[in-house]
Amino acid sequence: VHPGLLANGARTPHPTVVDAATGHKMPGLSRTMRADVAATIVDSLDDPSSFGKQLLINSAVQTG
Repeated sequence: VHPGLLANGARTPHPTVVDAATGHKMPGLSRTMRADVAATIVDSLDDPSSFGKQLLINSAVQTG
């Protein structure tokens, strides 16, 4: 799991989580809440589709 710049704060409702292999560009200089990183790690443990992937995470809300 590769977060953006880390920040303390409450977990966000829908953080952006994508497979790095997609080439998706994350928004620059936005913060990633540590709580979102922890939740993503825990969720990925039970998700076979995430095994072997590098996940990018950002707490910015998806707009589309």
